[in-house]
Amino acid sequence: MRELSAQARGVTGGWPGTLREAKAHVLAELNRRGATAPTVEQLLAMARTATSAARSLWSTRAEPDPEP
Repeated sequence: MRELSAQARGVTGGWPGTLREAKAHVLAELNRRGATAPTVEQLLAMARTATSAARSLWSTRAEPDPEP
């Protein structure tokens, strides 16, 4: 949403994120905090949680897609 706002674009349509992107964000944040690398299962669980939270936030702010 920040990137869209910086580009003067609206938040529209369905959630654009992917699980792969969520994993990358989780790993970057863990690295930033100096945390140890998670197991594959832990990473997947954290990425799913992050995706779910982001999708929920997106849905509260997104406008319907104007194109069918």
